[in-house]
Amino acid sequence: MTFTHPLWAVALSVVASSSMATEHSAPGERAATPPAPIQIYAPSAPCRAKTIRPGAKTIEIYWTNGTDGARVTTDEVDHYVDLNVVVRTAGYRHGDCIEVTFHSSDGEDVAMGEKEIVVRGKVNESGIAYFKEPLRNHTLWLRAHTPQSVYR
Repeated sequence: MTFTHPLWAVALSVVASSSMATEHSAPGERAATPPAPIQIYAPSAPCRAKTIRPGAKTIEIYWTNGTDGARVTTDEVDHYVDLNVVVRTAGYRHGDCIEVTFHSSDGEDVAMGEKEIVVRGKVNESGIAYFKEPLRNHTLWLRAHTPQSVYR
C-alpha cells in the first residue's frame, strides 16, 4: 500500500495544542536555511495533562519514518503506521507535556469510530517531543471522495 500526501492533506490534519510560529523573510532577504536534521534517540514519555506555559509555542511539526527516522520529504510513504511525528517547540521546559491532535479536515471520523486522536508527550532537553508511530493502533479512513461516494 502506498500512502500519498495529497490524500493525507485532505483526510488528516495535524494540529499542535499551542500556537504555530511562522518565520518569514523580509522582501529581498534570503529565506532562512532549514534546520539541521535532529537526531532522535527515544520517544517522548507519555503524560496526562498538557502544560500551559505562557509564551510557549510550536515552531515546527513534521513526519519521519523508517528505521533511521528520515524526514518525510516526498509525496508518498509506504505505510502510515510507520510514520512518526516530531514537534519542535520554543518556551517549553524539559519535561513539559504537549498535546497533538489528529483530526479529519472534513469533520468525518479520522479513524474507525474516532473523530480525533490525541497524543501527549514530554518535551526533551532540546525542546522536542517525538511521537513514535502514533497512528499504529488505529485504522484510518483514507478516502479521496466524500464518504457517501465510497459506499455506492
